[in-house]
Amino acid sequence: MLAERAKRKGLPIPADSKPSRNLIGSLVVRRPWFIMVLTCLVLGGFAVFSTQVKFTFDKLAMFPKTMASIEGFSVIGEQFSPGELAPVKVIVDTDGKDRGVARTLASLPYVTQVSEPQAGKTNPAILAYDVSLNLNPYSTEAMNLMPDLRRTVEKELNRLGDANAADHVWISGETAEQYDTKETNIRDMSIILPLIILVIAMLLIAYLRSLIAATYLS
Repeated sequence: MLAERAKRKGLPIPADSKPSRNLIGSLVVRRPWFIMVLTCLVLGGFAVFSTQVKFTFDKLAMFPKTMASIEGFSVIGEQFSPGELAPVKVIVDTDGKDRGVARTLASLPYVTQVSEPQAGKTNPAILAYDVSLNLNPYSTEAMNLMPDLRRTVEKELNRLGDANAADHVWISGETAEQYDTKETNIRDMSIILPLIILVIAMLLIAYLRSLIAATYLS
């Protein structure tokens, strides 16, 4: 454009300016294998670090240790038992018989205290026990104990002749709720993530109209 304007006005045609060099582009063209290996190393390093990500459902871990509530929890854990902050409630349908549930719960190594049973208002045969653990009730370790706690009570009911023990035991409380939340998240991720990848792959194939190109991009 500058050359045409100068020609119309009878001026000397300016010399073409030297195009600016793209250092990164020229480096990729001159040393493609080096760039590919370097990129794989960097991305591979990030992928390795991503495996160290740990998820937690501990409500207390989200707050600084200097908060009054966290300090109060530390005092409870030192003087009494950490599990007293949020006891696990075990509910059992005893059919009006002595099932020895309290004795079974107290024998577990991670249980420090079992309360007296509370009978149901509409069905006195249903008893509820408050179980205090010897560890942080919000920790992952405490959540992982919930299946074992349930299995232990079910085995005791089976031993005493309850054929439907699995339908006569319920676990509630904050620890049990967090365990259910964790299991639900794991199940949802195993279903939703593959669906997201599948949808993205289908969109790439539709936009690019090429299966090979979509494979490279995905």
